[in-house]
Amino acid sequence: MRLSRVYFLIATCACVLASCQAYVRDVTSPVDLLDNRNLNTEASLPLIYTAVGGTFAEGQRQLAPLASILSDEFINSNGISADLTNGTVFNIDDGNPDFTESLIRDTWTSYGSVGKHVRVVLEKVENIRFTNDSARRRALFTAYFFQGLLEHYLASYWGIAPRTGGGVLNGGVFIPSTRLHDTSLASLARAAANAPSAYEGRIVNTVIARIHLLEGRYSQALTAVMNGLQPTDRPFQTTYTEQAYNFWVDYNRAAPIGRGPVITHPRFRAYVLAEPGEAGRIPLQQGTRPAPGRTEPYFLQAKYTDNSPINVVTWQENALMLAELRLRLENNTQAALVEVNRVRAAVRPPQGVAPLAARMTTNLDSVYIEREKEFFATGMRLLDQRRLNRWTQFTGANAATAWYFLPIPKQEFDVNRNLVRP
Repeated sequence: MRLSRVYFLIATCACVLASCQAYVRDVTSPVDLLDNRNLNTEASLPLIYTAVGGTFAEGQRQLAPLASILSDEFINSNGISADLTNGTVFNIDDGNPDFTESLIRDTWTSYGSVGKHVRVVLEKVENIRFTNDSARRRALFTAYFFQGLLEHYLASYWGIAPRTGGGVLNGGVFIPSTRLHDTSLASLARAAANAPSAYEGRIVNTVIARIHLLEGRYSQALTAVMNGLQPTDRPFQTTYTEQAYNFWVDYNRAAPIGRGPVITHPRFRAYVLAEPGEAGRIPLQQGTRPAPGRTEPYFLQAKYTDNSPINVVTWQENALMLAELRLRLENNTQAALVEVNRVRAAVRPPQGVAPLAARMTTNLDSVYIEREKEFFATGMRLLDQRRLNRWTQFTGANAATAWYFLPIPKQEFDVNRNLVRP
């Protein structure tokens, strides 16, 4: 594994990690150490938290580009750039998921490791003699929060068949998306009950709102959104170093250095041309190696460098969910418009470029467009496409067999006797 160091600024234990500059150095070592009986002390908890967060961050840096590429945000560079795309990443679109095994296997394994570390945390809570209840609550919060995130990501991004989402927990049977999301909500409720601060509680509520929105439970989503992140709240992120880098970089450069470039869909360039301030949330860079005979420019993402963080939960997501719910449940355009413009006003345009202008009106379609701009290259677009059934990229001969999820890798079927292909 090409991982020497993962820094993860875990909101749940930021004060602990910041003081000891905690990191995961070669993830396999902390994984082995977690079962050591000498770690049954309060002082050992920062290492355990880092193992949980580090493996989640490892999964996130792989999943975000894969989910974005599976969505309609990025297109194959073949025929556009002289630096050809590694075609295996597009085999999911073509209904050939087994060819992507090497890409998705490590991602799946990382999320599985999150579950292992969560179980270790819960075991430690039973064994540690806590000197104060706040330390115990923080441990429970960390365990249940990452357990809820794991269950949510399995339900939202993975599937056993092209149109059947869901995942597997602890080598068990396949759990469909809705049932797995209900399990996630139960875990997140336990996390909220043990939240060390109001801020952590708001993070949890924004994730709860997202899950209800994905499941079409709009009233429940509104309740959670009203208790979610606010504009003064910092984002919950996974962060990286140049050694344990953000994998988006690999999709900007040619093989064998990278994985082969993927090109942003032309509509993102159109968004920036129409409103130059959009470059603040849709950073693009022009490609320099067009295919022979091609004169039309093409563009790559410029949002991430080697050590760029990836947003997991933000107040902007909370605001845009509230805008959508105001429209869906109340048909309240003015209230929705306030939230949309709050998000637009927070975009920092490039130097010398005018800020985004406030919208004068909004509707569900315009909120969806704001979402795809705000969540560009985070993997969130795939979730919106699925819940809205907007699959513009699947129009060819393979449209009927194209996957709307990342396929559970073949390796899981090989080692898990409880998992059977449909």
